[in-house]
Amino acid sequence: MLMSALLVTGGAASVTLFGSQIVDTLARFVSKPNQKWLNPSRFSDRPLWIDKRYRQFRALASEVNPYEISDEEKRIDHYLPISFSALGLAIAGSTLYAPLSWVGLAGIVYTTIPIYQYAYRALFKERRLNIDVLYSLTQTAVILNGQIIAPGLGSVYFYLSIKLLLRARERFKKNVIQVVTATPRSVLAWVDGMEVEKAFDTVDIGDIVIIAAGETIPIDGMITSGVALIDQHLLTGEAQPVEKTVGDPVFMSTLVLSGRLMIAVEKTGQATTVAQIGEILNQAEHDKIAPQLWAERITDKAVAPMLALGGLSLPFLGPWSAAALVDAHPQRQIIISGPLSTLNFLNLAAERGILVKDGRALERLSRVDTVVFDKTGTLTLERPHVSGIHRCNGFSETEILTYAAAVEARQSHPIAHAIRHACEVQQLALPDVDALQLHMGYGLQAKLDDHDLHVGSPRFMAMEDIVIPPETALLIDEMQERGLSLVLVSVDRGLAGIIELRATLRPESRPVIEDLQADSLSIYILSGDHIKPTQELAQTLAIESYFAEALPEDKFRLIKQLQQSGKTVCFVGDGINDAIAMQQADVSISLGDASVAAMDTAQILLLEADLNQLRQLFDLNHSFKTNMRTTLGLNVVPALISLTGVVFFGFGLVQVELMNLSSFVLALGNAMLPARRSSYTAPPSAS
Repeated sequence: MLMSALLVTGGAASVTLFGSQIVDTLARFVSKPNQKWLNPSRFSDRPLWIDKRYRQFRALASEVNPYEISDEEKRIDHYLPISFSALGLAIAGSTLYAPLSWVGLAGIVYTTIPIYQYAYRALFKERRLNIDVLYSLTQTAVILNGQIIAPGLGSVYFYLSIKLLLRARERFKKNVIQVVTATPRSVLAWVDGMEVEKAFDTVDIGDIVIIAAGETIPIDGMITSGVALIDQHLLTGEAQPVEKTVGDPVFMSTLVLSGRLMIAVEKTGQATTVAQIGEILNQAEHDKIAPQLWAERITDKAVAPMLALGGLSLPFLGPWSAAALVDAHPQRQIIISGPLSTLNFLNLAAERGILVKDGRALERLSRVDTVVFDKTGTLTLERPHVSGIHRCNGFSETEILTYAAAVEARQSHPIAHAIRHACEVQQLALPDVDALQLHMGYGLQAKLDDHDLHVGSPRFMAMEDIVIPPETALLIDEMQERGLSLVLVSVDRGLAGIIELRATLRPESRPVIEDLQADSLSIYILSGDHIKPTQELAQTLAIESYFAEALPEDKFRLIKQLQQSGKTVCFVGDGINDAIAMQQADVSISLGDASVAAMDTAQILLLEADLNQLRQLFDLNHSFKTNMRTTLGLNVVPALISLTGVVFFGFGLVQVELMNLSSFVLALGNAMLPARRSSYTAPPSAS
């Protein structure tokens, strides 16, 4: 008999190892979405810089050390193998060699110590009844009743579920890092008459930084040298770029389309990339997600009634049956399965390119009845398109477009791309120009078959003393008031024509809006752009409600007014000027190519910068609601069966504990269903 007991004791050690392997296997199962999303091979069809970005991500990740095991997980790692060993010894003592039961009991009591500590804190420091108090009482009652295996099972599945929850949370933290690693970490500065690369977090007020075409301005400051065409739509919401030169202020997150600037730093961001990561991770770690609050609210409110029920039943059913009634409370199952389900859905969303930074947004999204869209950069693309050509002095539209495209042939800013694309659509051949001169921030000058060509802004034409007729000047003023971008073309110092450009509607905007409207959602457009282009976009998308020329505080007030009228509002934006509105909205969503401020503020990020992901998000939210309801049912129904069994069929603590375990297994399996979907290939973006 002793030899058999020793063999079983050895088996207990094997159970411990096996239990740890189960945890690691399930944790890897939960983490699949992130591994696929972070794998550089997933971007094999994209430019080579993505590999460099991935390497930077790995380096940055090591700086913030997101993979370090937390103190909480270390504590769980300490108690989990002990709980497995204690359970194995309890089984061996009950079946083969009785003295081993005492060793197993000691292990079970030891693993219950944290629960007693939590209960003490709740009762005597927080002065409230919660699930920790109830759990400590039921564990004590089971042990005093002479049962060892049942509390051993309770300890095992308690620590196992906590371990899975912590691993799922860690996977979620890794997803957050993926979002912010695109921010530049260094800047070119002018130091002692030389261009020097400096770490961004070492830039001080008064330093001179150098920003070239195609780069985003990382600070607020004043131009000391150079002229540039700057896209400020992320800041102001206006689609039309502005020309800036010496003495003009520039702002963080605006984009230099053409030109090169030296900027005296006046303000620097309070947060570097690493600090931004730390802030978001802190939010992800410490902000309680809605299902956790929901679970705690349900279980904590039910503690006092369950204890009262046990007390009332004591004279009729006896102490152990009364304890069994109290033990039927589904506290441990709900408090674990709810958050675990949520975190698995967060990871499933991340695999599809949707990062939910705040889990509360998933619960709120199910109540949304109004969706408010920013216009520029959200419903429209950053690159404009040629929307019209106005002829002057007998030149044809084809000639005007060809001259402009030939001069802009080697330029890289969005307006040049749009003009060349218009030529490609019409299959126009571009002649070669000579003597090309770039007037930074204003326009270009070139020679073509002994003709002098000037292509640029109205300001550039005035600088070159090219006469603009009064009626044409009125037309220019009108188009600029409508928010259109204009490129003027002159031949031999006579105005040949005007090319107008406007924002390009995202190809997926119309079907996405139609889908949302089909779901009975109210749609609004809220823009800082001029009223005319905003009105035209609203008519194109069949949206009745729109607001234009809105300042950031106006957007905030509108969102608040909608909420005061009883609406639950989701705001979708991408600019710094959207950040205040995002904070006020019930749910805030931003695209992956938005400003840093918008990405920091938004609760949900569409990493592929594709509005089709918005439809996927709402579909995922529907699945989330269904899963949470099923999880609740799998927790509550067995609890009701246990209560009925105790009252009418003589269930004791052992039967109730086994029912709790069955409920936990079923609820855990349902909570893990989203992780199974991670093996499916995420749908491709439409972009």
